[in-house]
Amino acid sequence: MIVFLSHRYLISCLATFILSLIFTRAMIAVNITDIPVERSSHSKPTPKAGGAAVVTSFFIGAWALFLMNPPPFDFSWATLGFVVGALVLGAALSLFDDIKHVPYRIRLLAQAAIAVVFVSIGLKIQCPPLAGMIGLPFVEFLLTLLFIIFVTNAANFVDGLNGLLSGSVLVALPFMIATTLFSPGIVSSDYWIILICMILFPAILGFYLYNFPRGRIFIGDVGSVFIGLMIGIIALIGQKGHPEQPSWMFVHTRLFLLIYPLGFLWFDPVFTVVRRYFLGRSPFEPNRDFLFHILNRAGYSHVTVSLIHYLSVMILGSLSLSTPFGYMPFLTLVGAYLILQSLYVLWVFRVASRIGLKL
Repeated sequence: MIVFLSHRYLISCLATFILSLIFTRAMIAVNITDIPVERSSHSKPTPKAGGAAVVTSFFIGAWALFLMNPPPFDFSWATLGFVVGALVLGAALSLFDDIKHVPYRIRLLAQAAIAVVFVSIGLKIQCPPLAGMIGLPFVEFLLTLLFIIFVTNAANFVDGLNGLLSGSVLVALPFMIATTLFSPGIVSSDYWIILICMILFPAILGFYLYNFPRGRIFIGDVGSVFIGLMIGIIALIGQKGHPEQPSWMFVHTRLFLLIYPLGFLWFDPVFTVVRRYFLGRSPFEPNRDFLFHILNRAGYSHVTVSLIHYLSVMILGSLSLSTPFGYMPFLTLVGAYLILQSLYVLWVFRVASRIGLKL
């Protein structure tokens, strides 16, 4: 029987989902309010920090599943403790940021500290073709640092419309599980990827039902940063084992395959920062000039924009699954993404131009 259809996984998922619903409802009652400003996509004060429910239910559900279905391979309690501690650090600081603003320098410092923890226990971007090169540990640390900062902040940046981030990740997680299961061979890292994905899904889903489509509560920095960190961990763990898969640009292909379904979300903040630079604007200024913001300002509802991104995840996720089966070479996969992403950008700007939207 497929592992995630076993009763242990089903019980853990159901319990996590129920806890997420309960905790999300509790966070609505706590009402850490998001007051709308000029750049906001909502028009009335709304509770935020719903991500605290995602974090709490995830840890409880993951611990329950871990006890019921221990890893079939040896593992280190110290390593597990370091990972959990790093995640708690990121979540706690982000929750405090939701309550009272935390300077971005402190947040970046915390993300760097998390990257140091990950690298110290072997969760790092691996560069197999560079084995034996002098300074390789520093290169891998630097790449991991940049990767962690990127995924956490990118997830935070694109959390701007109801269901956009949370729903896209919900659609992406099954593809991450499938990529793991369909890769040749079974290694110890696969257990952790499946556990994380299977518990993260119901943890997000309980919140999502309160957030989409009406936006009764927002996920906040505590949720978006935590989700970004979890996607980063999934990608980093995915590199371990599976030596039969090649590297691309000196990095293990599986890292790209696991984050590939969310390509449209990762692209948006990069494109917007670069665009701001060439327009002479501050790359870090708060504004509603992300691609998803432009569509929303052009008259497309939160629901429509989010559904467009869900469709992009399904398309890219389907393409990513073709690579383990040998239907599509990796470079062709990259080319397909570039074509789809370019068409999407052109379409967004054409929509904006048609109605004379100031960009």
